[in-house]
Parts: sequence; C-alpha cells; structure tokens
Amino acid sequence: MDYTKALQLYQSVYRSGEAKSEPEIYLALLARLMQTHDILYNEDELVTYIYELRQEAQRRKNDAYLAMADFTLGKRKHYHRKKEEGLELCIKAIDTMKGSDYFRKDNELCNYYASLLQMYMDDGRYDDALRMSLLQEEAVLRIKGVNVNNKETLRYVYALRASLLAKAGRTEEANLTYDNWKKQPGGNCIVDKPILDYLIIYKHYQEAHDLIHAYHDILKNQKDNYSYRMITLLTTAAQVEGALGNIDEANKHCQEIKTIADSLHIGKSNSLMETSWNLIQTKEDVVKKNIILNALGIILIIGMVMGAMILYYTRRLRHSNAALFKALN
Repeated sequence: MDYTKALQLYQSVYRSGEAKSEPEIYLALLARLMQTHDILYNEDELVTYIYELRQEAQRRKNDAYLAMADFTLGKRKHYHRKKEEGLELCIKAIDTMKGSDYFRKDNELCNYYASLLQMYMDDGRYDDALRMSLLQEEAVLRIKGVNVNNKETLRYVYALRASLLAKAGRTEEANLTYDNWKKQPGGNCIVDKPILDYLIIYKHYQEAHDLIHAYHDILKNQKDNYSYRMITLLTTAAQVEGALGNIDEANKHCQEIKTIADSLHIGKSNSLMETSWNLIQTKEDVVKKNIILNALGIILIIGMVMGAMILYYTRRLRHSNAALFKALN
C-alpha cells in the first residue's frame, strides 16, 4: 500500500468536513489518519489524531475506536521510554477491543499482538514476546471472510516468530519456524520484511539482500525517499552489503543515510521554527492586547481621578460662593 498517497486522500476528506455528519465514517477516518501517521513516523501529527480520535470515541461511547487510540498512545509511550506505562495502556486497549463488537476485531488484535511482540522483544523479554506470537496466530485463525486467506497471513506471523526465536538464541525452534514460513503461500517483501533479523543472524545474506532491494524499490516508487522507514532499511542494507563484501555499496548506503538524516533534521527544525514563530506571534498578540487594555485602564483611572478632583473643587467653590454671598448680605 502507498501510505503517502493514502495519507493525502485521508487528509483531503478530513479537510472537506463531509465525514463529520457520519459518526462511524468519521471515526474510521480519524483511525486511518492516526495509523498512517504512525506507520510513516510523523510524530507531531500522530499525537494530534490520537487525541482527536480518543475524544470522538469517548463522546460516541465507541469502545473499538477508543482501544485503537489507547493502543497507539501506549506504543508511543513505550517508544519514548515510558515502557511500563506504555505496555499497561496497550494491554488495557486489547481488553477493550476484545469486549467490543467491532467487525474487524481479530484483524486489529493481530496487529496489536505483533506490536507487543516487537516491544517485548526490544526489551529482551523473549518469553512474553513469544506469548504474543502465539496469541497473534490464534487471532489469525479466527479471522473469517470470503477473501481471507489465513495461510498468507500466517506467513507474516512466522516471519516475526522466526526472528524472535533467533534473537532469543533458540536456534532449532527458529529454523523450524523459518521452514514453516517458507511453506506458506503468497507473501511479498512487505509481509516478509520481519524475517530479515532471522536471515542476518543466521547469515542468509543473499536472501536478505534480495528482500531488502525489493522493499527499497517499493519505497522509491512511493517517493518515500526521505523518511525514517528508508533510514531503517538502508541501515540494514549497509550491514548486509558489508557482510557480502560489497564495501562500496555499504559506504553508498551510509552516505544516503546521512543525507536523509540531515534532510529530516532540517525538516524538523523548520517545523519547530514554524511552531516557535506561531507561539511568538501569539504571545506578541497577547502582549499587544494587554498593552491596549492596560492603557485603557490607566486612562480610565486618570479620568476617574480627574473627575473626583473636579467634583471636589466644584463643591468647594460652591461652598465658598455661598459663604461669600451670606457675608455680603
């Protein structure tokens, strides 16, 4: 799927405001926007749509979409090193999703278990990660539908599990899972990408090389040349090229990574500068309003003082005139 084009379409519909009149469509739109920004690592926009989806789901009392917002928020917290808080929120979101009547409940649960597997694996909690893999497989087998091919989806499950077992050092189980992965029909470089860790750990470098190049072509066709997804892929590509002895290619990828990182830094700096400028403008507007209000207040106070003085001297003059008139009489 071309997530960049999909995002443009979702944003166009969102800006039109037409979806707001249909609660279910609007919730689905917010969820797609949130999930696409998550995949593309657009942090600032992601937080905005998490918040908006959460507010809308609470207002509509829709547990499924509330679970989607909470799970994504939990992932971001874990990524930003609030690990236990993030995991707790993700597990709570899974329980919420399980209790919902959402028609794609098991599809969502498959994704949640895969994400939790990755989080546990990154934390070195391999037993917990394997438990998520087994739950993911159960959810896949529950998915029903005319166009559903569970065996193709299982290919993704086994790709993740093989890499997990390889990282855990459980070589025999990892190899068996790798064999099961190869037996599953279908598959493409996007579905198969999680197998890369297994291939690199057990030095299947040529297979890893072919998979990386296929995925690289997809990102280029989507014009996703300057992104965190591309940096991650090129980092792996440089490692594999180096292992194959292609030093020039490895160096080329390292240079590409530097170029993209610089570009992302500039983009982020520009974004932060724009945000800062807007804040400065807002503060300046507030200061100007405060100056005007203060000036009006001072003028009002001066007016009141002068009015009091005029009243005082007017009364005093009247009193003096009355005394003089009495004396003359």
